[in-house]
Amino acid sequence: MVWLLAILWCASSGLPAAARVKPGPAGAGRPHPRAILALYDSHATPDTWRTNTHRMAEMPLNYLGFIVRYHLALMGRIRPGVLPREAMRETSDEMRDYVERTNWSKPAYAEAARKALDWTGHCSHPVGMAVHDVGFYLEKPFATGLVFSLDPSLWVPEERLYIRVEDTGVVTQEGFESFTAAAPLDLDAVEQLVGTSAR
Repeated sequence: MVWLLAILWCASSGLPAAARVKPGPAGAGRPHPRAILALYDSHATPDTWRTNTHRMAEMPLNYLGFIVRYHLALMGRIRPGVLPREAMRETSDEMRDYVERTNWSKPAYAEAARKALDWTGHCSHPVGMAVHDVGFYLEKPFATGLVFSLDPSLWVPEERLYIRVEDTGVVTQEGFESFTAAAPLDLDAVEQLVGTSAR
């Protein structure tokens, strides 16, 4: 299969909506240029992937920050003996106030965040001999040695947008050990890394 990579650089002078960050629900915005990378399969028409890349660019960065925050909160609840659905429920309860206090720029984004809190697929597929391995673990407590993909997601169907933060790791006695921890999740760290690589 052929994949298409779309890259868009948003400067604060060119796309004000894309370049403003609200660190938290009560935080003031600040200019924040960024690069947007989107991957589509070859069946997507050019109009589709170009338009969707721009739509991603127009979403304030704190919306991605919501998924990062959920991801880290859920990761901290993974340990042996805890049911996956219980870990997700507790994380959603913790994040609900954050969602309601955030000043979303569109009703569709607020609704997407609320639906993300109710979705039970953030603890995703097992990983083994295949990336998407066989097996079903969600009805059992986490057990040491379980390797799976943790990928909280946010869908905005009205704009055909999908945002996901994914780590693959293993359940240990201490919690969740991420195999992909070297890839930064903090938005400032991501942009610093991208900027360093571009020089």
